[in-house]
Amino acid sequence: MDKLRIIKGLNKISHRLSDNELRLYLLMLAAAADDYCGTILHSIIGESVPFFIVPGHLAAACSRLQDLGLIETNLLQQGNWITYRILVPTPTAPEASAPTDQDTISGENP
Repeated sequence: MDKLRIIKGLNKISHRLSDNELRLYLLMLAAAADDYCGTILHSIIGESVPFFIVPGHLAAACSRLQDLGLIETNLLQQGNWITYRILVPTPTAPEASAPTDQDTISGENP
């Protein structure tokens, strides 16, 4: 997996992500294997980005990353793990302003 190419592609749409969504995506990218797939403990995510300790925040951010075409996940988190697949970002997604973390929580994302 060419993580540098993925980060360069992310640069074109990173303005559409909240700070915590961006942190989560980079954590997932770092933990992903060469086949773009990854599994990560909720506790690791919470330690790295404390915002996601609060119930619901992680699911909302994963949904947002999936809506933007950055990851695939079924969001049916089994136990303390979340599994995902990194997708290569494309600049063809419709433009929208970056949400705040409060938007992510309340579901008011564009």
